[in-house]
Amino acid sequence: MERGQGVDAVNRFLAHARQFVGGPLDAHTVVHVVMGNEASDLDSMVSSTMHAYHRSVSPLAGAITAGKTHSYVPVINIPRQDFALRTESVWLFESVGVDTRSWVFIDEIDLDALHERGQLRLVLIDHNKLASHQKHLADAVEEIVDHHNNEHLYASSVVRRVVEPVGSAATLVALELLEAHSDDASAVVLDAGLARLLMGPILLDTVNFAADSARFNEKDTRAYEALKQIIAAAGEGEGQSPQALFDKLQAEKFNVASLSSRDLLRKDYKEFHLHISGGKRSVKLGISSVGQSIEAWAANESDIPAALAKWFAEQGLDLLLANTAFFDQQKDQFVNDVKQFIATSNKSSDVPDDGLSFCRQLVAFVEAAEGDANAQLFAELVGFLEKNQELKLHRTASEVTQGRRVVFYDQGNAKVSRKVLEPILAQQFFASL
Repeated sequence: MERGQGVDAVNRFLAHARQFVGGPLDAHTVVHVVMGNEASDLDSMVSSTMHAYHRSVSPLAGAITAGKTHSYVPVINIPRQDFALRTESVWLFESVGVDTRSWVFIDEIDLDALHERGQLRLVLIDHNKLASHQKHLADAVEEIVDHHNNEHLYASSVVRRVVEPVGSAATLVALELLEAHSDDASAVVLDAGLARLLMGPILLDTVNFAADSARFNEKDTRAYEALKQIIAAAGEGEGQSPQALFDKLQAEKFNVASLSSRDLLRKDYKEFHLHISGGKRSVKLGISSVGQSIEAWAANESDIPAALAKWFAEQGLDLLLANTAFFDQQKDQFVNDVKQFIATSNKSSDVPDDGLSFCRQLVAFVEAAEGDANAQLFAELVGFLEKNQELKLHRTASEVTQGRRVVFYDQGNAKVSRKVLEPILAQQFFASL
């Protein structure tokens, strides 16, 4: 598709924003870093880029200090080398013509130095709680736009907080941009390319508005319809339809055949520091979202437990989970296994007779000597997971070798993603220990 005026405006903004990174700054300059979460999925990247663009022409009231130069810089919260792992993001930004070479990645900006000089302001997008290694920047948080559970943090510094249970953070960003775009006095330009850019994460996060996904509401629908009108008004053909966009993004998202096990585990990875009840200890839990089945992974990796052990050690974890997500048209055995498990467990089945088109599996891992606190914690975690009625897990394999403990599951409820799993663990498992 041809690049439009809106995409050109964003590219000019990105090139301008990059000049505030790496070199000396005037003492009167304030840098407003607009940053997505540390997983940096498509939603975080699109939303932080577009919200920063919006703020560059419409600064947040109450966040501007007289006599200061204020600059908005979108920062992608992963090292630049990791961007190639976000295959669907690489494709979408390239397809609409946004120049990601001008992006600033987290390893290219010294947030600590800006913070120490009092020149840093933070806008959190697609999360409302700083990662543990960034929590010392808490007093710089001035704005939050998110769709996850509201942690109600940073009350003393936040000027504006928008946390709503929509399907995608891009929905909230898009609605603000659409409102600005409709104002003749606004400098915001929203063309078909930017509309497609915003529509991408909305389609992915709502599973293309699948009725049984339970992942969208009226605001998601309203944003989607408005963006679709902009695309249609530009005369986009069938090849650029929302359905075609969703299908292509799904294909690119799960296009991980060439990735090593380490890249699979770090492609979409988050860490959580969860406290055992009573504050007895903090547990460092890593959860990787892996975009292929265990079987497909095993076809390219001869020793999955060894690969898990390497990542576990590299990240210094106490527990590691890998939550696979994949489309599989030939999975009658999977469906039958889940039904058999449910039948023998006297539980009701959510598996339709015609099978599922979307599947999840779960892998639990720890490396700890017999009698170690983490070995005991792992045993309790496995017991909790297997009894949890929301997950509907079916153990398919397990292994204990030289301190490595790994359990593989088919997951009967494919709706339980990492976003859903983490609060289940925090509120139902760790809080009960």
